[in-house]
Amino acid sequence: SDVCSSDLYNFYTSHTSESFKANEKYEMYKNYRSLDENYNIVKIGNVFEESLTEMGFNVIHNSEYFDLPSTTGAYKRSRVKVESILEKNNISTIIDVHRDAY
Repeated sequence: SDVCSSDLYNFYTSHTSESFKANEKYEMYKNYRSLDENYNIVKIGNVFEESLTEMGFNVIHNSEYFDLPSTTGAYKRSRVKVESILEKNNISTIIDVHRDAY
């Protein structure tokens, strides 16, 4: 179907604390993981949300941390949340945002 601005989009991040190459601006708590949402994958979701909202799209951006205390089980935890969101909303598109590399 065609994409239209009345569609509802859901962005989330199974590996929410994924970050990028470290620098002096932020601290990693593990290899390429950060809780600073200016430097982890949440920032990318925020940019998506802002851009699509400015274009008139309806967006739900869930920035809950599914990869804490461990990445083990993150996909299962995020799936439970997405299923909960789907029960309450008519979502047209679901995107799990990841980084490709640090």
